Amino acid sequence: MTVLELACGTGLLSVQLAGSVKMLEATDFSEDMIKQAKTKAHSFRLHFSVQDATALPYAPETFDAVIISNTLHIMPSPEKALSEIRRALKPDGILITPTFTAAGCLLGRVRIRIMELSGFKVFHKWTPESYLELLRQTGFPLQTAKCSAAD
Repeated sequence: MTVLELACGTGLLSVQLAGSVKMLEATDFSEDMIKQAKTKAHSFRLHFSVQDATALPYAPETFDAVIISNTLHIMPSPEKALSEIRRALKPDGILITPTFTAAGCLLGRVRIRIMELSGFKVFHKWTPESYLELLRQTGFPLQTAKCSAAD
């Protein structure tokens, strides 16, 4: 698979995935994060670059999969990023996008407040249902991973 990882941070996941894919383009908005990530890169399959997830430079239908983890809630316009992801994904491509949906419970709301007090801006406070609705509204069909006791 050719994979795009957005908001890769210091590349922790990127380095782990690189050996299992044909090519991994790992990006982050922060130059400092990419500098740190490049110190970990030891695979010809892995490339790091500074990119804005709301204005991707890739041709349409380039990637088999896109990963953007724990990021959409801190983006002012996640719809723009999802639109760009949709454009860059092949028609049968896979989007993997776990993120905070902490607004659905009291403990989650407390965690959000602590994050905000520490200077971490949270633009979107989704419940699990409202996050799934955002994905549906931006054109992503949803699939649920199913595990059995044998897995």
